Amino acid sequence: MLLNKLYRGGKNKKSIINAGQSIHTGYNHTVALTETGKLYGWGGNEKRQSSPTSATTPLLNVTSPFLTEVAKAETGQYHTLILMKDGTVRAIGGNAYKETDPFSSTQPSYDLTKIVTSGVIDISAGRFYSICLYENGDVCGWGFNKIGLAYPYIPSANYGTVNSYITETDKVIIGNIKKIYAGSDHVMVIDDDDNLYGWGYNSHGQINGITSSTYKKTPDGIIKGNIKKVAVGAYHSVILDYEGNVYCIGKNDYGQCDAIEANIGVSQTNLNNIIFTNAIDVAAGHYHTAVLDANGDVHAWGCNTERQCNTASSSTYFLDKENVVFSGATAIFSGSTADSTFALKSNGYIYGWGDNTYGKVTGKTNTSYYIDTTTPIMLLNK
Repeated sequence: MLLNKLYRGGKNKKSIINAGQSIHTGYNHTVALTETGKLYGWGGNEKRQSSPTSATTPLLNVTSPFLTEVAKAETGQYHTLILMKDGTVRAIGGNAYKETDPFSSTQPSYDLTKIVTSGVIDISAGRFYSICLYENGDVCGWGFNKIGLAYPYIPSANYGTVNSYITETDKVIIGNIKKIYAGSDHVMVIDDDDNLYGWGYNSHGQINGITSSTYKKTPDGIIKGNIKKVAVGAYHSVILDYEGNVYCIGKNDYGQCDAIEANIGVSQTNLNNIIFTNAIDVAAGHYHTAVLDANGDVHAWGCNTERQCNTASSSTYFLDKENVVFSGATAIFSGSTADSTFALKSNGYIYGWGDNTYGKVTGKTNTSYYIDTTTPIMLLNK
């Protein structure tokens, strides 16, 4: 199939995002991107999701990048989605749902010379699907589409019943978008006017605070305005506005939305309920929420079975939003299928804690969880 042209047209051509000094973690693997565009991967590698050049799993003690000239990378359940600095998209890992290579049935798929699409300025990896943002503001997706994640405009009768895949990369979902966020089973996007939209699985109100419909089948209708960023978990969304206010909607079975013990198990749907203020960054894991405040302190609440919220506590859930788990951070990271949290310092060192099976936090040892927040994982300003 012919690839998309490098420039697809449109009135508002946008620039490629540069996510240097970032980390993204998935179900069992992690990828880290340095300031100069070098990409490292470690952890689970049974589908070559951590490195296309090694069949070892878990892949540990990695010393060399597997790719350079990278602008951004994200992890799905078993795949890694990669945006190059030239606007082309590559992917490695599991391909059971065409999430890695929509034009092939090869499983796994790890040919980094194959270009999935081009003219792209941003990417985001869902659990078994991928979405991209073209430079004209159009959003398209490919991969798993049983609940309309890669392309929501499918017959209503097919939702949740027909196991379908999207194998094109130019089926436009929505336009005039500048930021995209793919979660396990729902997608959130922000348009050029800072308005929030979403689609996908919505049984807990994780998209728009409305639980009456299992699926949100179209991205139409502004959910909330003045939005700076969204972090998407398994079944909850963490929303940050330009005033530093944080809102959280969706599944709340570990208190990941409101950190109130009496509400555990009750989905939170109030889009006007401010749960944190003075925030500059947010992250969402599988069932936990993390916030970075303006002082550089990291706060986290929700599921704590792997110490992802509080390294000093062994409780199943942790609900103290005021507790500081890490200080001196400039950015925070997690992933919608992850039970770990990462923090970046201004000196370029990245730190992590939480679920360390497959060595996906440390990249060195395969242990159940990791709680050392004083020893950096690696240096990213190189």
